Amino acid sequence: MATEDGTIYSIDPLKKKSSPVFFFRGPTSPKWLEKIGNTLWIGSPKGLYNIGPGKRKVNVIQGTENLNVRSLHVSNPAEIWFTTYENVFFPY
Repeated sequence: MATEDGTIYSIDPLKKKSSPVFFFRGPTSPKWLEKIGNTLWIGSPKGLYNIGPGKRKVNVIQGTENLNVRSLHVSNPAEIWFTTYENVFFPY
C-alpha cells in the first residue's frame, strides 16, 4: 500500500493483525501498485516506475515522465500494458 507522499508499506497477509511496515519512498501520488515477479511497478501522475529485486532505487520508464498512469495490466510476465488519462493503452 502507498500514501499520497509516495511512502510505500508492505504487509504480511498471512499474519493475523499484521501491521504495515515501511518499505520504500517512491514517486508522489501513486495510483497503482503491482508486483510482477520480483519487480514492483508503480503508476503515478508523473509516469510509470519500477523497483527491481533487492534494489532500493526507483526507476522511471523512459518516455512516460509526462504521462498520468492510472492502471496496469499484465497479459504475461514479458508484457505490461498501462492506461493513462492522455491516451488509452500502451504496451511495455
